[in-house]
Amino acid sequence: MGYLAQFLGLDAKKGSKGDLTNVPDAPDGCPTPDNPGKIVPFRSMPMPTEPRYFDEMEAQAIDMQAQKRKQMVASTQKGYRGLETVVQSDAAVADAHYRFKTTDAIEGLKQAQSQAQFQSVLMDLKPGYKQIENQLEFNNQQADKKIEWIENDLDNALKILAL
Repeated sequence: MGYLAQFLGLDAKKGSKGDLTNVPDAPDGCPTPDNPGKIVPFRSMPMPTEPRYFDEMEAQAIDMQAQKRKQMVASTQKGYRGLETVVQSDAAVADAHYRFKTTDAIEGLKQAQSQAQFQSVLMDLKPGYKQIENQLEFNNQQADKKIEWIENDLDNALKILAL
């Protein structure tokens, strides 16, 4: 591939910076390299395609249209400046939103890591709790045996006294 193909990323390997397969879609109607939109010359009225003469009435009508358009230039420019401000504001809001989502994702990962670490520690403690449970069960069994032994001795002593 030539220099232009490399520059445009046409020979990009999957996952490289020139690979555009995973690029998110631009907002609707927003021009992109792959979708520049319809680029046409702007004409507010039809233009003659070849030389011609104009009569006085045509010349006056064209002059009136020219004056109207001249007056509309300032308001049109003002309108486009307003649209630029709207687009810039939308971009600023989108930027803030996606910075928030990035922070939220990073902090969410930190929370998940903390929860996983906590659960891991709890699982590591499980054998210790099982050992305590076994020890308590053994102690209860020993206590039950001693109580049974004492009860037997007491029964034997009462039998001897009853004789």
